[in-house]
Amino acid sequence: ERNMLWNVYQPGMDREIRIPGTPVKIHGEPDECQKAAPQLGEDNEAILTSLGMTKEQVDSLREKGVIAKLREMGIKEGDTVSIGDVEFDFVE
Repeated sequence: ERNMLWNVYQPGMDREIRIPGTPVKIHGEPDECQKAAPQLGEDNEAILTSLGMTKEQVDSLREKGVIAKLREMGIKEGDTVSIGDVEFDFVE
């Protein structure tokens, strides 16, 4: 099995989706999917701090409403969220 496609449970879609596997295989290294795609806003802090922002700067953006996680936006489990042409159900 080359694991060119993986079935991964995707929160928010409430089902498994197929995603591409790792195209390059290295003998002795694990060939597995680490996690599903992040929810909207889930990785904001990690990405922004990796770009040089301080936690205080990220917190300031969150307080101003510039960035938010779905729950912070008042979206609760079971709500349908639309982003462009894509709709999905929010599931934690």
